[in-house]
Amino acid sequence: MVNKIIIIVCFLFFPFSLCSQQWQSLQSQHFMIHFTQSDKKVALRTIQIAEESYQTITADIGFTVDQRTFIFIFPSRKEFELANKGVQKQIVGQACVGKDNIIVIQSPKSNLNITLEKTIRHELTHIVLGVIFKKGYLPRWLNEGLAMYEAKEWQLVNNMYLGQAYLTDKLLPFSSLTYTFPQDDFQTQLAYAQSFDIVLFMINRYGKEKVIKLIKELSYGTEFDSAFNKSFGMDFGKLETNWYASLKKRFNWISVVTSSYLLWLIFPVLCLVVYMIKRHQVKKKIKEWKEEDNYQLTDY
Repeated sequence: MVNKIIIIVCFLFFPFSLCSQQWQSLQSQHFMIHFTQSDKKVALRTIQIAEESYQTITADIGFTVDQRTFIFIFPSRKEFELANKGVQKQIVGQACVGKDNIIVIQSPKSNLNITLEKTIRHELTHIVLGVIFKKGYLPRWLNEGLAMYEAKEWQLVNNMYLGQAYLTDKLLPFSSLTYTFPQDDFQTQLAYAQSFDIVLFMINRYGKEKVIKLIKELSYGTEFDSAFNKSFGMDFGKLETNWYASLKKRFNWISVVTSSYLLWLIFPVLCLVVYMIKRHQVKKKIKEWKEEDNYQLTDY
């Protein structure tokens, strides 16, 4: 999550200064969408996705957000970066909780690798959690893990990072992911992969209700170790050990392969599979845009 005052100041006082095109707006019960003409169709999809996501995310987490959230869609990477100084190249959306709740995203029309629904659900989860923890603190790994869980961001590459780190004994201790994530590209991706995986493990093994209870306990200001014990009936170190054991079951077979010449046969196949999946996703995205271009829009 970001807390950059520049975003709020620019939007409240100079709302049209960051783009050459004039900004337009759409409003729904919980959201105000700001966009430029080139992203009118994206805005219509955004407002629908945002309202649907609001219902499921607040139900999952057990909290609601009363105030309206503002979503700004930037038409290009350049303009997105102007509003988010120092943003990492892989980041395509950010959330800011304050007097106004703000989500800024890069338009998927400027990058076919962006999945609009996942981006919105991820950042909206940060908004909901940010409102809950205005006066408390949620560990960074839990915050990001929940956002990825709600956005359904499982990817084959997540397991690749986890498998590589497990086999080379380079998994990151979660104590090092409490406040910040590493800046190194591989370790950053690994931090996200671990965060998502352990949250998924917590939900699948122990139930979503325990995770919701943990969030509530932490929102009361309860210290993390105590809140975790109350919610899960064990300390976090025990759960981390159990999670590590689950990785051993999932990835131990890889050690057999990586110790033999079979790796050189399998690795190209895996690369080809990943390439074909990405190619299919891009073709599907292009087809969606073409279909939307033929769709007759109705202004709100």
